[in-house]
Amino acid sequence: MYKPSENDAMFLKGNLSVQINKLKEAEYISLSKSFVNNYPKIECALSPKGIKFFEEYLADIKDQYRVGSQPTIISLLLKQSLL
Repeated sequence: MYKPSENDAMFLKGNLSVQINKLKEAEYISLSKSFVNNYPKIECALSPKGIKFFEEYLADIKDQYRVGSQPTIISLLLKQSLL
C-alpha cells in the first residue's frame, strides 16, 4: 500500500480548492460547476492527459514496489517536468 512521504507533503499542502485548481491548471481534470437546490456543485472529470498521468503513476508505484523502494508523487511530477 502506498504511504505518502515527506516530499509528497509539499504537493499536498492547501485546501481542496487549491488542489483542484492545480489539477485543472495542469490539464489533468475538467470542471463542471452548477447549483443544486441553491448549493454549489462542482463535478471533476479526468481528462485524457489526467488518465495518462494516473496510469503512469500506477505503473511507477508497481515498478517501485518490485524494486523495493517507495515512490513519491514528487518523483513522478519531476519526471513529468511539472515542478
